Amino acid sequence: MSNKILLVDDETNIRRSYKRSLYGQFNLETAASGQEGLALLADEGPFAVVISDMRMPVMNGIQFLTEVKAMFPDTVRMMLTGNADLQTVLNAVNKGYLFRFLVKPCSLADMTEALTTGLEQYRLRTAERDVLEKTLKGSIELLTDVLNQLNPVAFKRTVRLRTIVQKLVSHLKLEDAWQYELAAM
Repeated sequence: MSNKILLVDDETNIRRSYKRSLYGQFNLETAASGQEGLALLADEGPFAVVISDMRMPVMNGIQFLTEVKAMFPDTVRMMLTGNADLQTVLNAVNKGYLFRFLVKPCSLADMTEALTTGLEQYRLRTAERDVLEKTLKGSIELLTDVLNQLNPVAFKRTVRLRTIVQKLVSHLKLEDAWQYELAAM
């Protein structure tokens, strides 16, 4: 499970300040733009928490965090901005699916509390997903055993079909592979 945090802000002083202040407490990486952040996520992801500035050149914080959600749905997303007008907040919360909205200047205590809570939220999300996956896997195995007992010939066909579906899902890089495997049964 990841405990990495990514801070994306085009202001060098903000990135350096938090990197220095939070050193030793958190595993913090920084990026100067949304594009750089997406590249870092692709290379080193998933990150448990991603914090983004709102106003950045080329890609704003909402666009960036929407991409983060698509890439890593379990990642906890936060916005850190000096532009805290109501419309920005609404757009960020509604389109970026934010866990927290932080206003610059954000004190070290507030940032530490937000990151600690964000890491805990990430742990809860991933633990819940793991439990669901294990429960589903157990249910599929039980269904497979029952099918094998009831009709061994049909079971063999199902196993072949399931193997083909697994390869296809892997090749196409589809999410929620379990849905396709279950449908093949």
